[in-house]
Amino acid sequence: IRIGRNGSSYDGVFYECISLSSITIPETVEFLGNDTFRGCSSLTSINIPEKVSELGHTLFSGCSSLVAIEIPKGITYIPDSAFSGCSSLESVIFKGNRIDRIGYSAFRGCSTLKSITIPKSVTKIDQTAFENCTSLNQITIPEGVESIGSAAFRGCTSLKNVVINEGPKVLSSSLFYGCSSLNSISIPDGVTELGTHAFY
Repeated sequence: IRIGRNGSSYDGVFYECISLSSITIPETVEFLGNDTFRGCSSLTSINIPEKVSELGHTLFSGCSSLVAIEIPKGITYIPDSAFSGCSSLESVIFKGNRIDRIGYSAFRGCSTLKSITIPKSVTKIDQTAFENCTSLNQITIPEGVESIGSAAFRGCTSLKNVVINEGPKVLSSSLFYGCSSLNSISIPDGVTELGTHAFY
C-alpha cells in the first residue's frame, strides 16, 4: 500500500487535518507521499511502519504538536522540509544506518529538539537542515559527511559544542550564523575553506 505518490493528486492525503491527534498506519504501507500530514497541528504521535522505505517532502511540516518520531531502518533520505516547523519535537530516533542525505530544511524550526544523533551513513546535510533549532545544544558531524549546506545550523542559539569529523573540505556560508552560545568547536584538518559568516 502506498499513501500518496510523488507528483500525483494523492499527495497531501491528511493535509491540514488540524483536529487529527493520532493515527494508526497499516503495516502494509511502504510509502508516504508529499504533504501527507502537513499542517496536522494536533498530531502528537505516529508510528511509521517498518516497511516504509520512502518519505515525501514536507511530510510532517507544521505538525507543531508532534513530540517524537522513529525513522524506519529502510529509509535512505530525509526529504526537504520533512519535519520543518515541528516545534514540539523532542526526540528523533534513526532505527537504521542507511540514511545518506538530510534534505533542505528537514528539521528547520524544531525549536524543542535538544539533541540528535546523525547516522554515520550520512554523506550530505543540505542547507538550513537544522536552522532555528533553538534548543539544540550539541551536535556531532560524523566522519564521512562530505558536504554541509549553507546555514545548516543558523540560528541555533543554544548550541554550545560542535564536533566536525573528517569529511567536509568547506564549511559553508552562514553555517553557524547566530549561534550565540557556541563555546567549543572541533574543525578537522581536511577543511580548506571557511565560508562567509560561517561563525558570525
